[in-house]
Amino acid sequence: MKTDDLVAMLSAGDVAVPRRSASRRIGLAVLAGLPLSLFILFAEYGMRRDIVQAMFWPMFWVKVLFPLCIAAASFVAVERLARPGVAPRREYASFHPRDVVSAIVIVRQKTSCARLA
Repeated sequence: MKTDDLVAMLSAGDVAVPRRSASRRIGLAVLAGLPLSLFILFAEYGMRRDIVQAMFWPMFWVKVLFPLCIAAASFVAVERLARPGVAPRREYASFHPRDVVSAIVIVRQKTSCARLA
């Protein structure tokens, strides 16, 4: 097939795509991959014996929340890239994992300074 034939075939008509199909596909991929990755993680490393005690440490939550923020930002970016030509939504423009981590650091600094005083 020649390039001109391919372009003519693709531009022949509008094909309706179901609403939120990109989000649905990405969500299904996450639903399939997350349990599999957790299974591999726990099969290789196992569960920490002191997980309950570690949950009271602030650094534990930083280590949990930072990858979740990166994953959320990546989901938004992939969803946006899946629909070229669509204007980005305003609420997504202000979301950035760096801001979340900065807020965690500020709260941590305030609480440690309050303990010293």
